Amino acid sequence: MNFLASNPKIGSFFKWWLSELADMLPNGKSKQIKSSQHSVNLIVTESGYQLKWESEEKVESATNKFLSDEALELYKQAIERNKKLNVKACNIFLHQKMLLNRVLTLPLATEENLQNVIAYEMDRYTPFKREDVYFDAQVQSRNKAEKKITVSLRVVKKKAMSELLKFIESSQLSIENIYCVDENLESIGGPLRFSDIINSSTATKSRSSANKYLLVLAGILTVIALAMPIAKNYWNAQKYNARFENVEQELVEAKELLSTYRNMKKNIDLSASLNSQNVKTIVLLNDLSTIISDDTSLNRLSVDEGVVRLQGTSLSASKLISALDSIQKFTDVKFTAPVTQNTATGNENFTIEMKLKTSEKNDAAVK
Repeated sequence: MNFLASNPKIGSFFKWWLSELADMLPNGKSKQIKSSQHSVNLIVTESGYQLKWESEEKVESATNKFLSDEALELYKQAIERNKKLNVKACNIFLHQKMLLNRVLTLPLATEENLQNVIAYEMDRYTPFKREDVYFDAQVQSRNKAEKKITVSLRVVKKKAMSELLKFIESSQLSIENIYCVDENLESIGGPLRFSDIINSSTATKSRSSANKYLLVLAGILTVIALAMPIAKNYWNAQKYNARFENVEQELVEAKELLSTYRNMKKNIDLSASLNSQNVKTIVLLNDLSTIISDDTSLNRLSVDEGVVRLQGTSLSASKLISALDSIQKFTDVKFTAPVTQNTATGNENFTIEMKLKTSEKNDAAVK
């Protein structure tokens, strides 16, 4: 990201500083620096685009219906008529009706990564997808007590800017600032930081060297300006890293407690289920003992939601099922597997399933 574009206060300081130094230089060198500061203003309204060149001669040119080729021709003509012009940069003025404005309230922690958060949630905050727009998000206020920040979000569709950006690229201009303006072309708020546009614009060419000491001083100031936010970010990172470590430890402890709770609940539910099952099984065994003959033995009995399942051997499985079917507390008595004969004993292996009638089911549950 262009550092000066992302830090308008520092950028303004550099412009003022260079202007002050230029006035202290000999006339020839001073004029050379000032001439490189000429810029073209690109005014985007609902009715079209206007191109206005600012120079000592006050040369102006405009077109109401903007096309990149047409605007580029006007630009070349203005430069040709005014040989002294040395336009390297441009300012963009967007009419407020072209922008979608939103005021968002977000957690304080999002400020450290605000641009990525807004980009990721763009289709939530606006009707547009992230890839279809340029956006600027700036913090307006902070409420540390509630751990909230108020963010001004301004969005413009890429389609509305396409011809304008084609012209800027063709003219090999860099973008100095982007502003939102009202009906009278008065600026609303500070410069917009559409990082995608700033990054894609042609970088400003190096200014002519006026004095090697001036360059050394500029380098020192740049290093200081770069080091300050880096140092701030480093200390912030250390502070939040310590907080995250504490939260991470608390999260591990919470997970352990949750796991213990789930295991205890599982054991309690299992115990309750087994107790209920045992009560039903004992009651049924008592009832079945009066029905089942001595030549029948049960290997397995289960009760599940009013359904009784029997497995075992009998001298006559058909007689057993008839006996069970005659009992009023059972209904829908049937074999659930083929009856097979044990060749060693001659008894028949059976699997029978039957349902308890509603009243019997409730009695079994109560008992």
